[in-house]
Amino acid sequence: MGIMDSLQNAFSEAMNAGEEIEQLMKDDDVAGKTSWNAIRSPGSTGTHKLQQISPTRIEFKPDLPALLKPTFFMLIIVGIMVSFIPKIQELDPVLLYALPIIALIIAAVTVNKFYRGMTPVVFDRTTGYYWKSRQQPERSDISEDKNACRLNDIYAIQLIRKSVSTGGSSSGGGSGISYQLNLVKKDGSRLNVTNSGKKPQLELKAEELSKFLNIPVWNFSTYTVM
Repeated sequence: MGIMDSLQNAFSEAMNAGEEIEQLMKDDDVAGKTSWNAIRSPGSTGTHKLQQISPTRIEFKPDLPALLKPTFFMLIIVGIMVSFIPKIQELDPVLLYALPIIALIIAAVTVNKFYRGMTPVVFDRTTGYYWKSRQQPERSDISEDKNACRLNDIYAIQLIRKSVSTGGSSSGGGSGISYQLNLVKKDGSRLNVTNSGKKPQLELKAEELSKFLNIPVWNFSTYTVM
């Protein structure tokens, strides 16, 4: 199959998915109130594995190997920067000030990713709650919480894909594809659970979660949203 054939198939799939979304929105009142644009959320990005802890509890557990990769990258970069210390007097003044700033930025991004990746993501039928935080929700009214909701309020699981930037234009970056797993509530609002660049794995997680919650999966991961 040539490049043109691949592009034509991708375009055809996207068009069909768009038509299917429109039909779903006509047939289902909740789908009609639901946004099909990507949620602007840092979320976890391929750093969780879905595990059933008990018959009444399922969790997205942290994937330590995935979380440690950026940590090793940070250590390599910092190591390279440290190697310049013996030559500090030979460095250009601009570079001398830039190196510590770059090192701090890399460290901050890495720590933030690791911190978010370690955040528990829990579906618990015993308590009746879903939450993505380090503490179980205690409030009786959590309708406005972006990281928790009642399981009874979840209507469907939404799978969509979006284009993501892989770098700025000045660095010659381009774009890539990421997939979102979102919870759709009965009022049409959504909560982002996780993001991933691996479609098959995310689809399996969605199916497992669908069986656990006994709700449908709206899989439109062939339709690119912004």
